[in-house]
Amino acid sequence: MVDQLDGSKQFKNLPGGTPGNGVTQLDAKQVKNLPSGGGSGGPTFVISESTNRGDALSLGSLKLSESEQRSDKLSISKILLAESEQRSDAFLIPVLSVKPAESDQRSDAIKFGAIRISESANRGDKSTVVITFTTAGTYSFLAPITGTYTLEAGGSGGGGGGGSVGSGGGGAGGSDAVTTGFSATAGQTLTVKVGAAAAGGAAVTAGTAGNSSFISNTGAAPTATSQGCLANGGAAGGAGGVGAGTAGSGSSTGDVGTTVTAGGSGSGTTGGTGAGIGGAGGAGGGALTAGSAGVAGKCRITYSL
Repeated sequence: MVDQLDGSKQFKNLPGGTPGNGVTQLDAKQVKNLPSGGGSGGPTFVISESTNRGDALSLGSLKLSESEQRSDKLSISKILLAESEQRSDAFLIPVLSVKPAESDQRSDAIKFGAIRISESANRGDKSTVVITFTTAGTYSFLAPITGTYTLEAGGSGGGGGGGSVGSGGGGAGGSDAVTTGFSATAGQTLTVKVGAAAAGGAAVTAGTAGNSSFISNTGAAPTATSQGCLANGGAAGGAGGVGAGTAGSGSSTGDVGTTVTAGGSGSGTTGGTGAGIGGAGGAGGGALTAGSAGVAGKCRITYSL
């Protein structure tokens, strides 16, 4: 049963209660003896908007009536509106039980009353930012925060060899290098180089080796993980002759990173797969046919806000 308390009448009849604009404190005994309040736990109160202002209320338990349970209302197990907290919409809510309306269950935010909490803030998560460079060339990246970053580079695939009587060999895929826990300060410049696609060989000509990709804090290719990461390109496919050309072999030799992975080797005329974000090798050409170009590399920077 739900009881609506009228300040001018029912408060006056409460044991120990005092009507008026002062603070009315209801202890367990007084709640038990309220009109229509039976039971050891006492009645359930309905607090209207007008009650939700003025002097402070300290209530053992309360519940919004069914008619008040709209999308912007709360189901609150315990609440204390302290006099010091009576500022605009400020509330001191020690225990809060919230079930947002279905219409408010959006992916980016949960809305209850005048409070709006983003999904990531509600879970304590951090936002992760991932920046990927996919076009061959050299770039400058200004670190937006002071902290740790994950750097990744993938070399470009080697070009396929051109065919003669025999077909050309496929190029090897580019390797992949990752450096974790890389430290940078806000405003620091990192150099990002994305390896260009390697050209396939003309007929009776070997392909071109893949190009390296790197991220560095020195402006040049790094030589240690404290400087960044580096991934080399895949080996070129050999030219065809009387027989088939030799396919390029995958390798991670010379790479720099806390984790390095070799690209896939070519097989016959088929180019090897790139490791991680490394580019694939180009296919070897058939009889008197040019080989295919390898695929360009990539670079990736990841950090958390």
